[in-house]
Amino acid sequence: MKGQRDLAAAMLKKLNYKVTTAASGEDAVEYLKEHKVDLLVLDMIMDPGMDGLDTYRSVLENPSAAESDYRQRFFGIRSGA
Repeated sequence: MKGQRDLAAAMLKKLNYKVTTAASGEDAVEYLKEHKVDLLVLDMIMDPGMDGLDTYRSVLENPSAAESDYRQRFFGIRSGA
């Protein structure tokens, strides 16, 4: 949800993180094919399209993910939790 995404981005920016958001799991996967990140925050419940777990699995299938340690930096945020 855009409101939750914007809120999370604003909070991370206040903590001096450089933040890039994606509107869907598919958009995130495409972004990560060209860009490296240090932290990936996913919502496990994303509609429509890929949920957070499917997004994470797709990211790991990307050959550039092998260069990173995404497996150790995976964080999931469940809506309302």
